[in-house]
Amino acid sequence: MLKQTLQINNIDDYLYYFIEKANEQSFEIRFPQVKERILQNCAELKNRIASIDGRNFFQHLAQINGLESEIWILIEMCSIADSEGASIFSEEEILTIAQNDFKTYFKEKCGINILNTPPHSLHFLTK
Repeated sequence: MLKQTLQINNIDDYLYYFIEKANEQSFEIRFPQVKERILQNCAELKNRIASIDGRNFFQHLAQINGLESEIWILIEMCSIADSEGASIFSEEEILTIAQNDFKTYFKEKCGINILNTPPHSLHFLTK
């Protein structure tokens, strides 16, 4: 059975998952600074997408990919826990890792060594 394909028809569809994830009780209680960063990145994504035109598309796309990468790192890092369910990383460590590693996130997710040049694809543009 094939899984349903992803449907994103507008900015609200795109941001819905991230905002819902950030508003989960676990983020509110355990990671309030991470929640705030995710929501800030969502607001910035909305602004970047709204300001795209033919002259600035590539610059904005690189920034959009970077913001999304950082959100994914934040979400994934917060879900890593020890056997008792306690976070392995402090909130400050999670924020620092996301800020430092967002440029290589999509390469790593695709199994590309971070030292190698990525394929010629818009997917790997980050800024």
